[in-house]
Parts: sequence; C-alpha cells; structure tokens
Amino acid sequence: MKLRIYNLYKTCSVVGLRGIGIATILISVFSSLAHSKTQDERLAEKFSPILILAEEPENPGRKVIFPEPVEIMGAKSASNLWFSVKVYGRTTEGKYDQGDIGDYKYSDVIKAFPKFNSLPKVDFSKNEFAFLPKAFIYRDTILLDVLKGLETRSAQAGPVQVAVQIDSLRAGSAKISSIEIAEIAQVDSALFSNPYFDYPGNKEKGDDTENWYHYYETPDSARAGANFKNTAYVHIFQIESSVPEYHDKFTIRYYYFYPFNDWKNNHEGDWPFIDVIITDRDTAKAELFGVNYSFHGDRLSYTKKGGRKFNPQEEFAPAEGGVHPVVYIGAGSHGSFPTGGDYPRRVLFIDLTEHLTNRGVVLSTVADENTNSDLAQYYDLVLLPTPDRDNAHNMGLSADMSWLGAEVRWGELEVDSPLDWLPITAIVQNKSPEGPFHKSNWNKFETGSYDSKKIPHTEFHHFPILQAVTWRDTIDLMGDIVVYPGATLIIEAGTVIRAYPNIDIHDIEDISRVDIVNYGTINADASGGQ
Repeated sequence: MKLRIYNLYKTCSVVGLRGIGIATILISVFSSLAHSKTQDERLAEKFSPILILAEEPENPGRKVIFPEPVEIMGAKSASNLWFSVKVYGRTTEGKYDQGDIGDYKYSDVIKAFPKFNSLPKVDFSKNEFAFLPKAFIYRDTILLDVLKGLETRSAQAGPVQVAVQIDSLRAGSAKISSIEIAEIAQVDSALFSNPYFDYPGNKEKGDDTENWYHYYETPDSARAGANFKNTAYVHIFQIESSVPEYHDKFTIRYYYFYPFNDWKNNHEGDWPFIDVIITDRDTAKAELFGVNYSFHGDRLSYTKKGGRKFNPQEEFAPAEGGVHPVVYIGAGSHGSFPTGGDYPRRVLFIDLTEHLTNRGVVLSTVADENTNSDLAQYYDLVLLPTPDRDNAHNMGLSADMSWLGAEVRWGELEVDSPLDWLPITAIVQNKSPEGPFHKSNWNKFETGSYDSKKIPHTEFHHFPILQAVTWRDTIDLMGDIVVYPGATLIIEAGTVIRAYPNIDIHDIEDISRVDIVNYGTINADASGGQ
C-alpha cells in the first residue's frame, strides 16, 4: 500500500527519508513565577487522557460537542437555579390536596416567597448554597397574587392563599394525589423540589430556535460552546477493591460535563467519566497501571498495557511518547471507548450499538495553543475538593464551588427522547443527572462488565502524535499518523516503515493510502519505506 509523508506548515522542516537529518531541539521554557501547581494538579496533568471526539458515521446529523465548564449552565450562581413548585391546601370541599404550579427561576421565586432566602445553612446573598436540599417545605400566611404573573413552564396559577415557615420535607407529604390548582381555595404550604440548572432548548432534533444545537452553535448565544474553555473536573482517590491487583492503587477520575446528551436516551446534562489507574499518589513515583472506559452503564477495564500497535481486546495503549491514555468519545452519547468502530450492545429487543469513526478532533492537555482548532484543542483541568457534610460553612467549599455540594440536577428534569415510549427506565434515561458528589459511585471504583471480544479490532494503533516520539527498527502502519504542532517525530537511520496493504483504519486524508500528516517537526536520518 502507498505511504505518503507531507507537511502542512511551512515552518516545519522535513529531511528526505534517504537524506541526512538536521538535529532539531525544541526547548519549552516555563516561568517558575507562574501558578505553582500542587502535587495532585501535576498528577492529573501527567496522566490526563487524550480525547478523540469521534463522529457517528451512521448519523452524520448527530454533532460533536465539547466538554464544558459548569459555567455553561450558569452553575457558579444560585440565581440561575430553577425549582419545581407545588402548593398544598384545602379545596372548596375542605379536602387537603396539592397542585403543581410549574417550574420557576430563583429570581421569580424570591419575589413570590420573601422568606425563601432563610434556608438553614444556605446563604444566597453570599452564593453559598452547598447545603441546598433536593426538596423542602415553605410555610407562612401571605397572599401570592404575584404567582399570576410569574414566568412558569406549566399552567399559570391564579391568586392563592399561601402560608410560610421553612421546614424539612416530611415523609409522605408528596404522596397526596394531585389536582388542578384552581380547585385549591386555601393554600397553607409550598413544596420546592428538584432544583436544577437549565440549558436552553429542549427538542431532540430540528433547526428551529428551540433546538439545543441552536444555542450551542450560535456565536452570539450566551450559552454557545465557543464562549467557554474545554474542561475536565478531576477527583483522585485510593481504590478499595476486593480484586488483589487493584490493592494500593489510586484512581484519577476525569469527569467531563456536556450540556446535553443527543443519542437514543436524550437528556439535558451529562457527567461521564474516565478512570485512570495509577500506582502511587506521588507524581514522581506514579506509573500508569490501567484504564476504565465507561459507556451507558457498561465498562471496559484494562491493566495490561500494549505498545504502539496493540490488541484492544486484551490491552490498552497510551499515546505514543507518553503516558496519556487515548479515549474515543461517542458523538452525542459521550461514551468512552479504547478505539473507534462499532460496539454492539443490546438490552432486551433494543439495539444500543455505538458507531464511532476512528478519527476526530483531538483534545489534550499537551496540545499546542497554536494548533488549528479543527484539528486539536487544549482542555483545562479543575480539581474537585471533597465536600464536608459536617462543615456548617458551605461544606468547606468556596462560593464558586457550591454547585458541587448542592443536591441539584444538571438540566431540565425530563425531555423528549427517542426511547421515552419504553416503560423501562434503565433504557430510557431521559432525566437530567445529579452531579459527581451525589452519584452513588463517588469515591467508588468498579471494574468493567462489557465483553471485550465485542471490541471491533484485534490490531490497532492510535493516530495522534502530540509529544516527542522516536521510531526505530520496523514500524508497521495500519492507518494514518498525524504529527501535531509542538510535537516531534524522529525517524532513526535504518528504520523501515511498512504500510499494511489496502488498510487505512483512520481514513484522515485518503482511504486508499496511509499518510503521515505533519503539522509539527519530522527529523529523518534515513529510512526505508514499503
């Protein structure tokens, strides 16, 4: 099969494969006066995954979105919270009942319920809302004519008599049968539940202004993805496992937040994560031990590490030249996989197969800032502290991290989904998720259950080169290689580069040949090619 090497940048120097190479030394100087990183920050950076934002060949209309900071949901401020509100009271017949009056934003709620700000351990004036519960009762005696004019997501309510004092939610209070609000003549309490941060739009498809993608892609939208930095949130903990090989190991869990999930189980807000297992908490001593990929409740766990060419049914491989695991991210679903390809999965009679390309935009903490954003982008790392429920002062969290402790949902509570006709909750999953700290797997490590024999490759190699890499002896290429800005590929004298016939697994430039695409630096002393 043909092998072609070519440059994309004029500033890149490539010496002919049979010529004499020119030594190139790339020196990066970092100021010691800049932010001094903690050991955990250095650890998170050292092993940060390289993400490949794959496309879905079966559905090109399903677009790739990027992992965003929580600011895209307005989550740094309690003023952007929404609440579901019910009122309780007596009907004209004297029966005690309840009625939904809709979902209200915080700014509207405080107008209608003046004592709302007096929740125990919550100080909205200082934006310290880590102790915000998922539900609470409000009681007092005031006339709420203002409800009539509130912007609500469901039926408008007429004037009602309400009452107020803040109380914890009593068991059973939500079991009262629901009726129309108009039938309640005297209201004595209001239930606030399921506080959530909202992303605009709620339709799964289409080009109208209510579509998620409209807000995400429109440049002048306040919630446009381009207005925010790619971000991962990092939590590091020691593994407690009954499996001997994981004893004394540590997990660096990288959470990636997406404002919406557009797949077969649509929902607003998505908090997938990738577990990178290391041998030590000390950055200097820590070595890469394994990786946990996760998708739709399944996981793939690896502890065996392969070389630049590897068998993903048995082993994983970091990117060439480093210890950064490579992760292919499913378009729309945000599942994480060791390669691209088709990953079959079926629940009952529902086909949940994931289809991924073997290429995509690269996200990495080592990406050069001058890289074309259509090729590769940098992402930030933010360490997550552990909220302390016994600390009465905002769980020990800073005001701008209040969102981590609060029992909030990440997106509109429930949206239309292609599978919402099914009575099987585990498949539908069209409800917005809780945040990392309130998930049942916080500080918990679990190994995979997915059948590795279903992985679509028995031989594979990754395409991105983002750091210094040296090739020697014989290099077999099944697909394209891309040398990114800031990276150097050194090809030693006598190296033989062989391209597999009629195979190009990555198909970045031309599927009829294998390409080495150079945006960085290639130094070749001499090499044979076949």
